[in-house]
Amino acid sequence: MVHLVKFRNIQFLQNSKHFITSLSIKYVIMKFWTSFFELSVLLYFSIEVILLIQKKKYLQFSTLITGAIFGVVLEFVNVFLTQAYTYSQEFILQVGIFPNNIPLVIGLAWGILLETSHQISECFNLPIFIRTLFESVFVVSVDLFLDVVAIRLDGGFWIWTDEPIVSTITTTSLLGIGYGNFYGWFCVIFFSSIILHLFDKIYAKISGNKDQNSKKSSPWKYLLLRITITVILAEGLLFVFLNILRFAPSFIWLFFVLQYFGSILILIFYMVKNNKRATSKLPNVYSLAYYMFSYFFCIITMIVLGLIREIPVFFALNVVYGIGMIIFLGRLSSLQWKQTT
Repeated sequence: MVHLVKFRNIQFLQNSKHFITSLSIKYVIMKFWTSFFELSVLLYFSIEVILLIQKKKYLQFSTLITGAIFGVVLEFVNVFLTQAYTYSQEFILQVGIFPNNIPLVIGLAWGILLETSHQISECFNLPIFIRTLFESVFVVSVDLFLDVVAIRLDGGFWIWTDEPIVSTITTTSLLGIGYGNFYGWFCVIFFSSIILHLFDKIYAKISGNKDQNSKKSSPWKYLLLRITITVILAEGLLFVFLNILRFAPSFIWLFFVLQYFGSILILIFYMVKNNKRATSKLPNVYSLAYYMFSYFFCIITMIVLGLIREIPVFFALNVVYGIGMIIFLGRLSSLQWKQTT
């Protein structure tokens, strides 16, 4: 009897040790991916700021800051007012106290996406509306993959209040992400981009100088006004368009499908009809890095955490998108892809 009790005690201690070790490993993995993503974005953002200032690309710098401020403000409003989701407490740099904490890296990431998408679209000679659609589709395509992976990283970067994590595409969510999220972020990029482009076009006519990246043609007063007005106007327009969803909550998926795929069809039609190709190479190859990082981050985390078995079709699409992005951006950054007309 004594030996049996000792054996059970030893077995209990071994099971407890295994359980504690398992929890510790899961915690370390969760914290690793969260910290890795955050530190990578912080490093990229810092280098981008240094490069833009060093090269006197002040207009692009203000676009980067605009996107970052817009992202942080929007996240704060969403979390504080709607309580639709809460962010993980594992992030290093945060504003606010849980459950109203906002990781600064989220806003910085959106600033990077906005600024780099402008660099990429600048390689094409496109009208403002078409260019804005291009930027919106380009950014949301990254978000489609990144968000689905982020909520599954052993606790998630954030947790939706009323949206369970599922492995299917339904009329309410895309693999656990509500369609309103993608609809909203499409509007974020669209409104902020079109306001920035219109501002720049009007200012170029007034100043008579097309080289707006120079310090002389882009005074700091204008850049500060550009940032402030864009954030205020875009936030206002976003509020109006998001409230439209309240009148038809069951058809949010339809709003997003029409918005996203409709924009893709418009872009394809315009590009084919006008035989549009890049008129210049990408001025800063470094701007490709974040897009590559986003896709490879998704692929690697899905493999390491076993998500490839949970959502295999999504993994395959991610790989295809990643390869396509490498080819597209690789050609765009080369000297060989020129306007043929």
